[in-house]
Amino acid sequence: MDASRRQAAEVLERPAVDGRVPTSRPSTASGIDGRPARATLFGAYTALALAFSAAGVALVHLGPLEGLRDWDLSVSEWFEAHRTATWDSVMTFGSRLGETEAVVAVAIIAVAVLFRLHHRWAAAVIAFGLALEVATFITANNLVRRERPPVSTVGDAPTTFSFPSGHVAATVVLWGGLALVVVALTRRNALRALVWLAPVLFVAAVASARVYRGMHFLTDVVAGVVLGVLSLVIVWRTFAPPSASAQEDRA
Repeated sequence: MDASRRQAAEVLERPAVDGRVPTSRPSTASGIDGRPARATLFGAYTALALAFSAAGVALVHLGPLEGLRDWDLSVSEWFEAHRTATWDSVMTFGSRLGETEAVVAVAIIAVAVLFRLHHRWAAAVIAFGLALEVATFITANNLVRRERPPVSTVGDAPTTFSFPSGHVAATVVLWGGLALVVVALTRRNALRALVWLAPVLFVAAVASARVYRGMHFLTDVVAGVVLGVLSLVIVWRTFAPPSASAQEDRA
């Protein structure tokens, strides 16, 4: 019994090495399975949902923001007036990169691979980051209830409301999270620099496509970017071990 206790104590005290964390203990001070992590995520969800709901209601109803709403509409009308058949096809493809099916498929593969490689903390960053983003999006979207731009659309518009853009937010969390994980787990400087092209290109493609196709106002996609970034920062600080955060800071 004493020997078993000593072995367990050694595992708990074992430091992370090269971004890898022993799977027999939580990967951070909060832990993947512990109550502190759940409390942190619930608190983060509450704060984000309140903040984005308040911002959305202000954007839609506040008198002093009427000029911003008019500008928002003018951007949507400009894109509508400059559509072409070629760009319709390009932007439809770009929008599909942020569709639920595509995001879920990539996320499932990524989480499975990371678990297989014993990077539980990295799998948690992707899974819980998307969960936090989706929960916040659903809450704010249904509370704000902003109508989509009054322009013709390229393709069918979703049945949800316009603010914020869930497609953009999910794209930020997924590809931004994968980039952070790669940066934390590799020492190749060239790869650590190149990997950031993925989130930049994917987010730019999805965001521009959503506005072009008449699915969102520009401020909706900006809010989506902010939601995605905040969700990612929260889960990274919650689950990433100190060694991973140090690697990311040096990138």
